[in-house]
Amino acid sequence: MNSSYEIFPTANSGGNIGTNLYSVGFRTIDTQHFGGEKIIETESTSFAPPISVGIGLRFALNKHWSIGTGLIYNYLGRRYNGTYEYAGALDSESIKGIWNSQHYIGIPLNAYYSFAGTEKLNFYIMAGGTVEKCVGETHRFAYYGHNMVFRNSVAGVQFSAGLGLGMQYDFSDMVGFYIEPSFRYFFRESHQSRSIRTMQPFEISCELGFRFNLSR
Repeated sequence: MNSSYEIFPTANSGGNIGTNLYSVGFRTIDTQHFGGEKIIETESTSFAPPISVGIGLRFALNKHWSIGTGLIYNYLGRRYNGTYEYAGALDSESIKGIWNSQHYIGIPLNAYYSFAGTEKLNFYIMAGGTVEKCVGETHRFAYYGHNMVFRNSVAGVQFSAGLGLGMQYDFSDMVGFYIEPSFRYFFRESHQSRSIRTMQPFEISCELGFRFNLSR
């Protein structure tokens, strides 16, 4: 059996800091509670491009088919406006530029079909899914000279499905470089925090990296 390890960064489509492309997408006001304090989200102003890094393992089943899994870290960031209320306050404070960051750990399971290529160059189709868990979320903003930081725990998991094409060039029997553009859809899950995924569930990404092949 031929298998490979892969280490990869991923470039994803997303909003850019400083735009308000997605502010009209809010249908309801979202409230974050932190004991006697709360942040009421009123307007989204921007999304940062998602960032992904990970390590994977791929096993060849035969000449054409292989399966892969691994571990992926995803960072999601966005900026929004809202109001801040705390216990005993008579009025809420309007806050601009609240930064929300979310950290996800995911496990993918993909199937690969090689349909063309040469001894060193290989073209393939990829399809599969990923399950992710948000392991940390923060909301940060400046308040009268103080750096306010609120942390959330997020219940549930995020499921997604992807389909893409890939090309791999093997420099040797041990090392290859690959490029893998793909489409991914994030399924709606009520416990997940608001992010570019909940606002724009279809994602275009381009994964690239090195695969280290094990000998048969």
